[in-house]
Amino acid sequence: MTPPFLFKPGFAIGGNTTQATSREKTIDVDLQSNQIKRHLCDLLSTEFGRDHIGDEIPSGNGGSIDLVVRLTNGQFDFYEIKPATSAKSAIRQALPQLLEYSYRAGREKAHKLVIVSQPAIDEDSAEYLGFLRSCGLPLYYRSVTT
Repeated sequence: MTPPFLFKPGFAIGGNTTQATSREKTIDVDLQSNQIKRHLCDLLSTEFGRDHIGDEIPSGNGGSIDLVVRLTNGQFDFYEIKPATSAKSAIRQALPQLLEYSYRAGREKAHKLVIVSQPAIDEDSAEYLGFLRSCGLPLYYRSVTT
């Protein structure tokens, strides 16, 4: 059975690096998603308070939402982190997940859906998200540098 959406404050972020071993050598792998999440949690803790942030919250449809902020009015903002080389790429990767998390029947409808990545948003991507907001989808982009 799929666990329902249930906000639980707190976050446990993995390390910034790990190792992968092959026969030839050991490779340090940078876990960008964890670095972005750690920095974003610091920023959101300042904005909303640590007790209003939870990570890896079950979406109710088999996935888990990277970060959820519980607003004082009882609504929720969903954040999906996608390490990418461009805002366009991050949006392409995160958009389907965020829509599913918020709009599948019987799920918690988010106040805001926020795509998070390292690159600054470009003009075309900003226009695209603006158009989607004008259609009623609360989509936003947040650049987080590590």
